[in-house]
Amino acid sequence: MIITSKDNAHFRRWLSLHSSKGTNKYQQFLIFGEKVINEAFSQQNIQLTEILTPTNATGSLNFPTKNLKHYELSSQLFKQIDLFGTNHPIIVAQKPSLQAWSPTSTSDGLTLLCPIGNPDNLGSLIRSATAFGVESFVLLKEACSPFHPKSVRSSSGTLWKQNFFSGPSIHDIQPTQDNWFALDAKGTPLPQVKWHEQKRIILLVGEEGPGLPNNLKNNLNLLILQKNILDFIINFGSIILLSFLPTLAF
Repeated sequence: MIITSKDNAHFRRWLSLHSSKGTNKYQQFLIFGEKVINEAFSQQNIQLTEILTPTNATGSLNFPTKNLKHYELSSQLFKQIDLFGTNHPIIVAQKPSLQAWSPTSTSDGLTLLCPIGNPDNLGSLIRSATAFGVESFVLLKEACSPFHPKSVRSSSGTLWKQNFFSGPSIHDIQPTQDNWFALDAKGTPLPQVKWHEQKRIILLVGEEGPGLPNNLKNNLNLLILQKNILDFIINFGSIILLSFLPTLAF
């Protein structure tokens, strides 16, 4: 099918997938870039449904397209969908449903609670969390969708390797055990933390800007990497913390 009108229903749907609102409405998301698309085709837990190409595309497609609906878009319309200017086929995938997270169902290993609202930062955190063995990634209500195009792109193909759960608001969190941790300017230096005594670790990341709610600072084990920690490290220091975990005994 060739699409040339901006009023086409399919085109409007794909364009809306540039936002978290659109991905939630249609339960679909876009995948951009040859590397990430090839990674997606190698996964069994992701449903790919459509492929979008410009009408002036040259060369053959280097991945299987048998079960995908193929749509050709005029060059002008394709450029509007091609958010990152890849000039490469774009894949539409079905957004997987997320199970609700409960502290009582937390598996052994590291669980990350994330309220990050910036899709680029969320994607980077997903990439780092996956690389360092996070078992469960809990998206708090403040978090943007991991299926936002910028999150998908910055996660560099690790999105479908992570176990995502939907969680409560950061303001509704009620730590119940001593295995809850968070990063803050006033906390215990990492070398002093006895990680080996914990089989299950729940790590909370602060919001961008506000950081941790004050009520949580009194109910969590606070960690610190250095004395003069910056707000950036408070909010995104989980990435730095995760890099230390492989060298620490569980």
